[in-house]
Amino acid sequence: MTKVLRPYQEKCHEAIISSYDKGVLSQLIVLFTGAGKTFLLIKLLEKMGFKRVLFLSFQEELVTQSAMAFIADKFDESFYNYVNEVGFLNYVKDSDARFSLKGFSLGCIKGDIFKPDANVVMGSVMTVAKRLDRIAPDFYDCVICDEAHLFGSKSAYNVISHFKPKLLIGCTATPTRVDGVMMGDIFDEISFNYGLHEGIKDGYCTELDAIRITTNVNLDSVKTTAGDFNQGDLSHQVDTLARNQLIVDKWKEHANGRQTICFCVNILHAINLAEAFQMNGFDAVAVSSNEELTPDRSENITKFKEGKIQIITNVGILVAGFDHKDTGCAIMAAPTKSLTRYLQSIGRAARLKTKPFVDRFGQNAIIIDVIDITNKHSLINCWELDKKKPIEDRTFTTQEKKDKLLADRLAKKAILEHTRDKDERVKLLQLPEYKSFSWKKMQEPATAPQLKWISDLGHDVQNNTYTKQQCADIIAMESCSKREIDYLVSKGYDAKYATKGQYNTVYYELEMKNKWKKR
Repeated sequence: MTKVLRPYQEKCHEAIISSYDKGVLSQLIVLFTGAGKTFLLIKLLEKMGFKRVLFLSFQEELVTQSAMAFIADKFDESFYNYVNEVGFLNYVKDSDARFSLKGFSLGCIKGDIFKPDANVVMGSVMTVAKRLDRIAPDFYDCVICDEAHLFGSKSAYNVISHFKPKLLIGCTATPTRVDGVMMGDIFDEISFNYGLHEGIKDGYCTELDAIRITTNVNLDSVKTTAGDFNQGDLSHQVDTLARNQLIVDKWKEHANGRQTICFCVNILHAINLAEAFQMNGFDAVAVSSNEELTPDRSENITKFKEGKIQIITNVGILVAGFDHKDTGCAIMAAPTKSLTRYLQSIGRAARLKTKPFVDRFGQNAIIIDVIDITNKHSLINCWELDKKKPIEDRTFTTQEKKDKLLADRLAKKAILEHTRDKDERVKLLQLPEYKSFSWKKMQEPATAPQLKWISDLGHDVQNNTYTKQQCADIIAMESCSKREIDYLVSKGYDAKYATKGQYNTVYYELEMKNKWKKR
């Protein structure tokens, strides 16, 4: 059967082309993990008629995965199977540089492979960065940034700045960089946004059933570095025998039998958690970038995809570009304050399942959030993302559970109407959300004092680019000082977890506006 575009993919095409016609030449599209972005882009490029395209990725797995998607679409099945068997990079390296069929050619820039002249060229960002002097800025009509949230580094920014294509497209599941700041320094607008909630609602993602596991581990002593937990401090707190065993016990209770990916703090944590599963009689392996400590990474990932390994623990390997539909459970064993990191991780379990899986478990996946104690940090987890939403709009609750929650709520409401409490508590005001400024001046490069401030917060200002706005947004997420909290409390706000951005928003509304009105 010929593969066809889904309705939201058609709408994405329309949005990109419409923005392009209006002169928007740098666009970001936000799509849930598993939305079929490569196929969407393949068909978009056909529609727009670009002759030369550079498809940029960071990881070798993504370079290969995207290349194979083009081969599947443009070439016959026997050729696809052959290239898949020998490996795309091996084939390109040993071939005559370009293979073509019906006027389509595919090239590659990766490692010692430099074959830039083709209709579509798969490029490793780090390799392209070293070869910019060999490629003219206007050589490609279109440049695509896969996993665009990773493009905040100076090397990636230099690559994007070098090229002058007719259209620059970024693809991501979240519109923020890994360090938590918006991507307005690279892309002019988000031309299309179709997230996880919409994907589940429309039947393109599996239902997600979130389960909270609370521990007695306290994270208040863990420092924040570059907008997320300091990984060294964090590992000392969470990588314990008791916590790892609790994860195994809860997995047995809620997800036994499902193939599972565990997201860990560091390599040692991944190894120790895998050993905890092994000691309980389960088939588990750890994978990481360190082949000495976690050997046979590629082989173990392949075995997991083939269903020969049940549980795989990892750090930084299976977060982007990994595709195994029948991943039935994701365990978030590494606490995080990063929405990007969180959504990229749980997205590994969100793909629609195969019939054998559905026959056994149903069309769903389980997210196990391991939630530690903290009065200081704002954690990202399913509970926090859903708690302010109406029951029917929650992303991480199955329809069956939503129906039960709604029924329970109606029953409780009926009881309360007959037994109202006479006492009324005074409700504290809820703090407003911080809103970024959109002034053009704020898109200028950050000032030296701003860079020093965010550098002191742990952000890598030497290897990443920042605008004035991005620095302001980072500073806005920091906790308030005691003086600022006292001010908010005096105005009737619940300021326990207030940020500087929220303080500034309140102060501007109550103090600055009034000052200007009196003038």
